Amino acid sequence: MLVFILPVGRWDLKTLVSSGEAKEFLRFKDQFHESIIDLMKGKFTTEGVPVTQFISVVDLDQLSFRQVTPSVLEMLRDDLSRFESNFPERLKINIIINAPWFLTTAMNFIRPFTSAKTLDKFKIFGSDRTVWIPELKALVSEKDLPVRYGGQNKTSRLNTMDTKEEQGN
Repeated sequence: MLVFILPVGRWDLKTLVSSGEAKEFLRFKDQFHESIIDLMKGKFTTEGVPVTQFISVVDLDQLSFRQVTPSVLEMLRDDLSRFESNFPERLKINIIINAPWFLTTAMNFIRPFTSAKTLDKFKIFGSDRTVWIPELKALVSEKDLPVRYGGQNKTSRLNTMDTKEEQGN
């Protein structure tokens, strides 16, 4: 199973949208999803079954309330709509971790435009690592899971995000 961890909480979506880059971002996301499909080609589970789905882990650590503007929500709604239209059934599960208190409001905006089948694939967790780390470990082998997310993978670039920010890189 392919697993993608996206540190979305560190992305400045408000600036992206206000600078007129929303369409470019949506094109990037479409290309990202196409690359996932390409990565699945020729991959098989240990049982010999072709890999046709992926797991998404969305880390909202450091997401600020100021990022949740109507324009950002509209772009995210468009992103989810495009995903549903072009890549149905590719997502096995979408785990959202470090969800801030205001995520409920954002989800209420997106929910009417998203199918129940897709929403059922969302599992949302707050910042309590003791709750979401077991969920991640149930889906991802500890050797592949970055240390930052409770695993043993010490070489993942995701482990060094805070270090690079502190150094100004």
